[in-house]
Amino acid sequence: TDWVEYQAKDGRKYYHNKKTNATTWEKPDELKTPEEAHCTIQFLICGFTFLRGQRATNWKEYVAKGGRKYWYNAVTKVTTWDMPEELK
Repeated sequence: TDWVEYQAKDGRKYYHNKKTNATTWEKPDELKTPEEAHCTIQFLICGFTFLRGQRATNWKEYVAKGGRKYWYNAVTKVTTWDMPEELK
């Protein structure tokens, strides 16, 4: 594959194609595991939907330098220091 995975300073993964010079936050199909490739839209949207209990959410929790938690929504591209209501 021509895709290489990198990690941004904020902890998010991104992907760069050495051949086309394209860069994306979305995991290319070529790099997906068989499990990721076969997930249904109900449980996985663009590789970034996570389950909490029985509800699906697009938020992912990260930890910044210094230990402070923050959340990123891969669908809306929103980042927040406050825990999203749907995760409470």
